[in-house]
Amino acid sequence: MARSSAALSVDDILSHLKAAQLDETHRVQVRGILNISDLVCFAGTSRDAGQMREDLHQTRDLIAYLEKYL
Repeated sequence: MARSSAALSVDDILSHLKAAQLDETHRVQVRGILNISDLVCFAGTSRDAGQMREDLHQTRDLIAYLEKYL
């Protein structure tokens, strides 16, 4: 039975990406984005506008790469 994507941990996602042979550089980027997202969502960490713009830019670039790679 497949799990909901909401039930996946960061480590689960990274394991799937490693199995798909995604390179280490991009896996590190995914881990960073997901860790920051968790901190903001669940730990109340805040990001200023500049940091949020950079996060968005990095996330868009990473999604574009993953769409082509996967």
